[in-house]
Amino acid sequence: MAQHVDRYIKAETNGGWPFAAFIIAVAVVINLAVFWLHSTTYYPPTDLRFRAKGAGTHAEAGGHDAADSHGSEASPASEGGDPSRGQAQTGADPSRPAGAGH
Repeated sequence: MAQHVDRYIKAETNGGWPFAAFIIAVAVVINLAVFWLHSTTYYPPTDLRFRAKGAGTHAEAGGHDAADSHGSEASPASEGGDPSRGQAQTGADPSRPAGAGH
């Protein structure tokens, strides 16, 4: 009979861990960079610093900084309103709820 020759070759299955650790480290660095970039440059649409492209300045749009944005409108006090509340009287019937039919 023939002599037995041991042909078992041990597999090296743990050889990829350094490469896997490198890929994970790169992913962590990229995620941190994206988070930093997002947190320093993102403004939500409701942020007062947000401006739409081509919208102009706040004063041009008739904001609070405009010199005379409301023309020659009378103040609420001169119209007979309550100056402490900043409202003008509208002549509405107080017994009817607001928005009731005409």
